[in-house]
Amino acid sequence: MWTWYDADVGTTAKQTRMLDFAAARKVTHIFLHSETLLNKPALLTAFLNRAGARGIKVELLFGAAEWSLPQNHYKPIEMLQRANAYISRLTGNRPVGIHFDIEPHGLALWQQDPVTLGHHLVDLYTKLMAIKANNLYINADIAMGYEYVSLTRGGVTKTLSHWMVDTTDRTTLMDYRDYALGEDSIVSHALHPANYALSRGKRTVVGVETTCNQEYAKLIFCEQGQARMESELAKVGSYFAVHAGYGGLAIHDYANYRLLKP
Repeated sequence: MWTWYDADVGTTAKQTRMLDFAAARKVTHIFLHSETLLNKPALLTAFLNRAGARGIKVELLFGAAEWSLPQNHYKPIEMLQRANAYISRLTGNRPVGIHFDIEPHGLALWQQDPVTLGHHLVDLYTKLMAIKANNLYINADIAMGYEYVSLTRGGVTKTLSHWMVDTTDRTTLMDYRDYALGEDSIVSHALHPANYALSRGKRTVVGVETTCNQEYAKLIFCEQGQARMESELAKVGSYFAVHAGYGGLAIHDYANYRLLKP
Protein backbone atom coordinates (compact mmCIF):
# COMPACT_ATOMS: atom_id res chain seq x y z
CA MET A 1 0.00 0.00 0.00
CA TRP A 2 1.34 3.40 -1.02
CA THR A 3 0.95 6.32 1.40
CA TRP A 4 1.97 9.84 0.45
CA TYR A 5 1.04 12.28 3.23
CA ASP A 6 3.09 13.15 6.30
CA ALA A 7 -0.10 14.08 8.11
CA ASP A 8 -1.23 10.45 8.02
CA VAL A 9 1.71 9.41 10.22
CA GLY A 10 2.13 12.70 12.09
CA THR A 11 1.06 11.44 15.52
CA THR A 12 1.10 8.19 17.46
CA ALA A 13 -2.68 7.91 17.04
CA LYS A 14 -2.49 8.38 13.27
CA GLN A 15 0.32 5.87 12.93
CA THR A 16 -1.70 3.36 14.92
CA ARG A 17 -4.76 4.07 12.79
CA MET A 18 -2.83 3.40 9.58
CA LEU A 19 -1.29 0.22 10.91
CA ASP A 20 -4.66 -1.02 12.22
CA PHE A 21 -6.13 -0.37 8.77
CA ALA A 22 -3.24 -2.16 7.07
CA ALA A 23 -3.45 -5.17 9.38
CA ALA A 24 -7.21 -5.47 8.90
CA ARG A 25 -6.71 -5.64 5.14
CA LYS A 26 -3.72 -7.97 5.32
CA VAL A 27 -1.29 -5.38 3.98
CA THR A 28 2.24 -6.75 4.39
CA HIS A 29 4.24 -3.80 2.98
CA ILE A 30 3.73 -0.06 3.24
CA PHE A 31 5.38 2.25 0.71
CA LEU A 32 5.88 5.27 2.98
CA HIS A 33 6.68 8.58 1.30
CA SER A 34 9.72 9.74 3.22
CA GLU A 35 11.27 12.76 1.54
CA THR A 36 10.27 15.15 4.32
CA LEU A 37 10.11 12.42 6.96
CA LEU A 38 13.89 12.07 6.68
CA ASN A 39 13.94 15.52 8.28
CA LYS A 40 11.82 14.12 11.14
CA PRO A 41 13.85 11.06 12.09
CA ALA A 42 12.15 10.51 15.45
CA LEU A 43 8.74 10.37 13.77
CA LEU A 44 9.94 8.09 10.99
CA THR A 45 11.75 5.80 13.41
CA ALA A 46 8.66 5.52 15.60
CA PHE A 47 6.60 4.43 12.61
CA LEU A 48 9.19 1.87 11.54
CA ASN A 49 9.23 0.36 15.01
CA ARG A 50 5.44 0.27 15.28
CA ALA A 51 5.16 -1.32 11.85
CA GLY A 52 7.80 -3.88 12.75
CA ALA A 53 5.92 -4.80 15.91
CA ARG A 54 2.89 -5.55 13.73
CA GLY A 55 4.88 -7.61 11.24
CA ILE A 56 4.46 -4.98 8.51
CA LYS A 57 7.46 -4.19 6.33
CA VAL A 58 8.21 -0.64 5.15
CA GLU A 59 9.77 0.64 1.95
CA LEU A 60 10.85 4.29 1.99
CA LEU A 61 9.13 5.95 -0.96
CA PHE A 62 10.47 8.85 -3.03
CA GLY A 63 9.59 10.23 -6.41
CA ALA A 64 9.03 13.00 -8.93
CA ALA A 65 8.58 12.78 -12.69
CA GLU A 66 11.24 15.36 -13.43
CA TRP A 67 13.88 13.29 -11.64
CA SER A 68 14.08 11.19 -14.80
CA LEU A 69 15.77 14.05 -16.67
CA PRO A 70 19.59 13.83 -16.63
CA GLN A 71 20.05 17.28 -15.13
CA ASN A 72 17.94 16.15 -12.15
CA HIS A 73 19.47 12.73 -11.51
CA TYR A 74 21.44 14.17 -8.62
CA LYS A 75 18.20 14.69 -6.68
CA PRO A 76 17.18 11.03 -6.24
CA ILE A 77 20.84 10.11 -5.82
CA GLU A 78 21.12 12.55 -2.92
CA MET A 79 17.81 11.25 -1.53
CA LEU A 80 19.08 7.69 -1.58
CA GLN A 81 22.34 8.75 0.06
CA ARG A 82 20.34 10.48 2.83
CA ALA A 83 18.20 7.39 3.28
CA ASN A 84 21.28 5.15 3.44
CA ALA A 85 22.80 7.38 6.12
CA TYR A 86 19.58 7.46 8.16
CA ILE A 87 19.12 3.69 7.97
CA SER A 88 22.73 3.04 8.98
CA ARG A 89 22.03 4.78 12.29
CA LEU A 90 18.94 2.77 13.17
CA THR A 91 19.09 0.36 16.09
CA GLY A 92 15.50 -0.90 15.88
CA ASN A 93 13.32 -1.92 12.96
CA ARG A 94 14.68 -1.01 9.53
CA PRO A 95 13.11 -0.47 6.11
CA VAL A 96 13.40 -3.44 3.79
CA GLY A 97 13.79 -1.38 0.62
CA ILE A 98 13.81 1.95 -1.14
CA HIS A 99 10.85 2.55 -3.44
CA PHE A 100 11.04 5.06 -6.28
CA ASP A 101 8.02 6.44 -8.13
CA ILE A 102 9.66 8.29 -11.04
CA GLU A 103 7.24 8.65 -13.94
CA PRO A 104 8.71 10.22 -17.08
CA HIS A 105 5.43 9.48 -18.88
CA GLY A 106 4.02 12.34 -16.81
CA LEU A 107 6.24 14.83 -18.64
CA ALA A 108 5.14 16.62 -21.82
CA LEU A 109 8.31 15.39 -23.55
CA TRP A 110 7.11 11.79 -23.25
CA GLN A 111 4.59 12.27 -26.06
CA GLN A 112 7.37 13.46 -28.38
CA ASP A 113 10.25 11.18 -27.42
CA PRO A 114 9.51 8.29 -25.04
CA VAL A 115 12.63 6.45 -26.18
CA THR A 116 15.03 9.14 -24.99
CA LEU A 117 13.19 9.49 -21.69
CA GLY A 118 13.22 5.71 -21.34
CA HIS A 119 17.00 5.66 -21.72
CA HIS A 120 17.31 8.44 -19.14
CA LEU A 121 15.17 6.41 -16.71
CA VAL A 122 17.22 3.25 -17.09
CA ASP A 123 20.42 5.29 -16.72
CA LEU A 124 19.08 6.76 -13.48
CA TYR A 125 18.20 3.41 -11.94
CA THR A 126 21.60 2.08 -12.93
CA LYS A 127 23.14 4.89 -10.88
CA LEU A 128 20.77 4.28 -7.94
CA MET A 129 21.49 0.56 -7.87
CA ALA A 130 25.22 1.31 -7.72
CA ILE A 131 24.90 3.25 -4.44
CA LYS A 132 22.14 1.44 -2.57
CA ALA A 133 23.00 -0.09 0.78
CA ASN A 134 23.75 -3.80 0.55
CA ASN A 135 20.89 -4.82 2.81
CA LEU A 136 18.22 -2.90 0.86
CA TYR A 137 16.46 -3.56 -2.41
CA ILE A 138 15.35 -0.99 -4.97
CA ASN A 139 11.69 -1.21 -6.00
CA ALA A 140 10.66 0.88 -9.02
CA ASP A 141 7.15 1.82 -10.12
CA ILE A 142 6.61 1.17 -13.82
CA ALA A 143 3.72 2.07 -16.13
CA MET A 144 1.76 -0.28 -18.38
CA GLY A 145 2.80 1.78 -21.38
CA TYR A 146 6.44 0.80 -20.90
CA GLU A 147 5.69 -2.51 -22.59
CA TYR A 148 5.14 -0.58 -25.85
CA VAL A 149 8.42 1.40 -25.77
CA SER A 150 11.45 -0.39 -27.23
CA LEU A 151 14.99 0.60 -26.28
CA THR A 152 18.22 -0.60 -27.84
CA ARG A 153 21.10 -0.55 -25.39
CA GLY A 154 24.47 -2.13 -26.09
CA GLY A 155 23.09 -3.69 -29.25
CA VAL A 156 20.22 -5.38 -27.39
CA THR A 157 16.59 -4.36 -27.97
CA LYS A 158 13.99 -4.86 -25.22
CA THR A 159 10.90 -3.10 -23.98
CA LEU A 160 11.34 -0.41 -21.36
CA SER A 161 9.48 -2.57 -18.86
CA HIS A 162 12.00 -5.37 -19.45
CA TRP A 163 14.93 -2.98 -19.06
CA MET A 164 13.40 -1.79 -15.78
CA VAL A 165 13.16 -5.36 -14.50
CA ASP A 166 16.79 -5.90 -15.48
CA THR A 167 18.02 -2.71 -13.86
CA THR A 168 16.26 -2.94 -10.46
CA ASP A 169 15.73 -5.51 -7.73
CA ARG A 170 11.96 -5.52 -8.16
CA THR A 171 9.27 -3.58 -9.97
CA THR A 172 5.74 -2.51 -9.14
CA LEU A 173 3.46 -2.25 -12.15
CA MET A 174 0.91 0.57 -11.97
CA ASP A 175 -1.69 -1.75 -13.48
CA TYR A 176 -4.59 0.64 -13.25
CA ARG A 177 -7.62 -1.29 -14.46
CA ASP A 178 -10.74 -2.24 -12.53
CA TYR A 179 -11.32 -5.73 -13.93
CA ALA A 180 -9.13 -8.78 -13.47
CA LEU A 181 -9.49 -10.81 -16.64
CA GLY A 182 -9.92 -10.40 -20.36
CA GLU A 183 -8.65 -7.89 -22.88
CA ASP A 184 -6.98 -4.76 -21.45
CA SER A 185 -7.31 -6.20 -17.93
CA ILE A 186 -5.13 -6.25 -14.84
CA VAL A 187 -3.87 -9.73 -15.69
CA SER A 188 -3.29 -9.02 -19.38
CA HIS A 189 -1.00 -6.09 -18.57
CA ALA A 190 0.73 -7.82 -15.66
CA LEU A 191 1.78 -10.83 -17.72
CA HIS A 192 4.42 -8.93 -19.70
CA PRO A 193 6.61 -7.80 -16.79
CA ALA A 194 5.76 -10.77 -14.53
CA ASN A 195 6.82 -13.34 -17.12
CA TYR A 196 10.03 -11.46 -17.77
CA ALA A 197 10.69 -11.01 -14.06
CA LEU A 198 10.32 -14.77 -13.66
CA SER A 199 12.94 -15.32 -16.36
CA ARG A 200 15.32 -13.09 -14.37
CA GLY A 201 14.60 -14.65 -10.98
CA LYS A 202 12.76 -11.50 -9.85
CA ARG A 203 9.20 -10.45 -9.08
CA THR A 204 6.77 -7.78 -10.20
CA VAL A 205 4.15 -6.45 -7.80
CA VAL A 206 0.78 -5.56 -9.38
CA GLY A 207 -0.65 -2.22 -8.25
CA VAL A 208 -4.23 -0.97 -8.60
CA GLU A 209 -5.81 2.46 -8.10
CA THR A 210 -8.53 3.68 -5.73
CA THR A 211 -8.26 7.45 -6.30
CA CYS A 212 -11.47 8.98 -7.65
CA ASN A 213 -11.94 11.44 -10.51
CA GLN A 214 -9.47 9.92 -12.93
CA GLU A 215 -9.79 10.52 -16.67
CA TYR A 216 -11.17 7.05 -17.39
CA ALA A 217 -13.46 5.06 -15.10
CA LYS A 218 -11.74 1.79 -16.05
CA LEU A 219 -8.60 2.95 -14.22
CA ILE A 220 -10.02 2.94 -10.71
CA PHE A 221 -12.04 1.03 -8.14
CA CYS A 222 -13.55 4.23 -6.75
CA GLU A 223 -17.05 3.62 -8.14
CA GLN A 224 -17.19 -0.12 -7.47
CA GLY A 225 -16.04 -0.04 -3.85
CA GLN A 226 -14.11 -2.41 -1.64
CA ALA A 227 -16.15 -5.59 -2.12
CA ARG A 228 -15.89 -5.43 -5.91
CA MET A 229 -12.19 -4.60 -5.72
CA GLU A 230 -11.51 -7.53 -3.43
CA SER A 231 -13.45 -9.83 -5.76
CA GLU A 232 -11.42 -8.73 -8.80
CA LEU A 233 -8.11 -8.87 -6.94
CA ALA A 234 -8.91 -12.39 -5.74
CA LYS A 235 -9.18 -13.39 -9.41
CA VAL A 236 -5.77 -11.84 -10.08
CA GLY A 237 -4.29 -13.70 -7.13
CA SER A 238 -5.80 -16.98 -8.31
CA TYR A 239 -4.49 -16.50 -11.83
CA PHE A 240 -0.95 -15.91 -10.62
CA ALA A 241 -1.09 -18.33 -7.69
CA VAL A 242 1.83 -20.45 -8.91
CA HIS A 243 3.63 -17.77 -10.91
CA ALA A 244 6.99 -17.09 -9.25
CA GLY A 245 7.38 -13.79 -11.10
CA TYR A 246 4.27 -12.38 -9.45
CA GLY A 247 5.02 -10.40 -6.29
CA GLY A 248 1.49 -9.83 -5.00
CA LEU A 249 -0.85 -6.85 -5.07
CA ALA A 250 -0.47 -3.23 -3.98
CA ILE A 251 -3.13 -0.55 -3.48
CA HIS A 252 -2.75 3.10 -4.39
CA ASP A 253 -3.16 4.72 -1.94
CA TYR A 254 -3.94 4.78 1.80
CA ALA A 255 -5.80 8.11 1.79
CA ASN A 256 -8.22 6.95 -0.89
CA TYR A 257 -8.31 3.26 0.04
CA ARG A 258 -9.77 4.31 3.39
CA LEU A 259 -12.57 6.17 1.61
CA LEU A 260 -13.74 3.29 -0.58
CA LYS A 261 -17.38 2.45 -0.07
CA PRO A 262 -18.00 -1.11 1.22
